[in-house]
Amino acid sequence: MRFVMTNIFPLFLLVVYPLGSLISIGINFFIGEKKVIYIALFMGIVGYNFIPNIEMDLQRHWDLYSIVQKFDFDKLLDYLKDQKDYFLVILMYIFSKFNLNHSSINGFFVFSTYFIFLKNFLNIISHDNKKIFIKMLLIVFLYISLIDSVSGLRTMLSLACVLYGYNNIYCKDKTKEGLFFLLLATTIHVMSSVFLVPLVFVRFVNNSKIYKVIFFMSFLFYFIPLDEIFVSKIFSIVPFLKRFEEHILNYLSGQWNGDFLKNYNQNGLIVMYGRKISGFWIGCIYLITTLRLTKLSKIGKITLLVFSFTNMLTFSFVMKERYEYICIFLALFYFFENYNFSKFNKIFLNIFLIVAILNCFFTNYPYRETYSDSYKNFYKQSIFSTINDKKIVGAE
Repeated sequence: MRFVMTNIFPLFLLVVYPLGSLISIGINFFIGEKKVIYIALFMGIVGYNFIPNIEMDLQRHWDLYSIVQKFDFDKLLDYLKDQKDYFLVILMYIFSKFNLNHSSINGFFVFSTYFIFLKNFLNIISHDNKKIFIKMLLIVFLYISLIDSVSGLRTMLSLACVLYGYNNIYCKDKTKEGLFFLLLATTIHVMSSVFLVPLVFVRFVNNSKIYKVIFFMSFLFYFIPLDEIFVSKIFSIVPFLKRFEEHILNYLSGQWNGDFLKNYNQNGLIVMYGRKISGFWIGCIYLITTLRLTKLSKIGKITLLVFSFTNMLTFSFVMKERYEYICIFLALFYFFENYNFSKFNKIFLNIFLIVAILNCFFTNYPYRETYSDSYKNFYKQSIFSTINDKKIVGAE
């Protein structure tokens, strides 16, 4: 009976009435059945039902899907020659051969993103105290950006794979599996290529003081930012980086370097900078206050290196914001790994939770009308009605 209630019943509700499955999922966690796959499946259904406005990246991905579905295998290979991110296009090609509709793409990405992120933390967060466990899991859940997962698709899933790769290499001693996920992350989004570099650094540099010095020195870039021309020259000269030169240059000027902020009204700017009240700075504060007190593990060294790299990106608004996401999750990972029931840690846990709630609000508030249009009938939908309501791309 317990197996039915904790496995079959939640799955049945997800199919028949997704919204009602939340009660079953909550009961499962309350009685100790911590199966994050049901949370991920629910969020996958949420992602499947999302309807983007015309300016969102997801609309562009849907347009690409209508093109890819017409490819034969040779045409696919020709198209991939000019791409730096392979995973999305290959997945589109596979989905199109099964005649799956365009919404299946965002449903798959959202499910995978939430599952990998939550699975990363499930084994390290404290199980000794149910209240602490729920708080920790809620913090992770709130920091996973639904709008970025469902619209951008690639960035959040790529970062989830990076964290999973680090977790396997340094916490589970599964080096091959960890390397696989790190390499997979680079095929999902080229931005994740940079996360291979810390592996080499940690392999050959063991002195913890060096990592701490690099971390503290990186804050100088807020006062003496790198010059955009200097950065572009580095990418044009270094052989390994030259492959990414054109991609990086898009983030060094114009629209993606912050010019889009000029078009925001006052409320828009409040929301945009409200998002900056993020776990990144809380993570920085936590690291600064605890580096003297905690032994620096390998995942701790990775965390300091990634934070240091992100601090260097003050020359690009969008690049820095994207890399801040992985910093948040690495800081949480480091925090949970070293968590004890001291008053200091309890205070920081509550701070992380409050900031996670604020960050979730500021991230999603600008899209309230899009959410309203997407989910106005969600309360009365089943999986079957949802699928029937979605038109298959190219089926006209």
